[in-house]
Amino acid sequence: MDETADVDLYGKVKKVTQDLMDGLALKLVDAEIAREGGQLFLRIYIDRDGGVTVDDCTKASELIGKVLDREGIMADLHVLEVMSPGIYRRLKRPEEFVMNLGKRVKVSLTVPFERIRDYSGVLVSAGNDSITLELGEELLELRYDSLSGARLDPELPW
Repeated sequence: MDETADVDLYGKVKKVTQDLMDGLALKLVDAEIAREGGQLFLRIYIDRDGGVTVDDCTKASELIGKVLDREGIMADLHVLEVMSPGIYRRLKRPEEFVMNLGKRVKVSLTVPFERIRDYSGVLVSAGNDSITLELGEELLELRYDSLSGARLDPELPW
């Protein structure tokens, strides 16, 4: 999963907002830039144990915006959006996979394996180089560099 630009942005945002996030008892999950309708969006995903509320996002947005402006992280005009990663949160870094062991995930491969590109299963292990999914009775080990994307895939009760 080659997402160098996102990793660099995440690292920069994490560095300048760490004290703020700690003070608000929040965790930075991800940061990304998107261009939509001619506007540049900086999307920051936050979380905490038990989930975040709209009020958490509103307060964090105001304070994060001030920090990012002060630190010059986004020199171009942009719209800042601070939000929850949601129940289908993306997984990018090894530590995110480790935090979600035992949960159902969906992964997409850069190159199909046995003519299949997408797999859903229970995440049973995550190391520095690979993850292992339980697909019913089978285990499938996948290297991070073979993944084009991954996200939580919860089975909802309805």
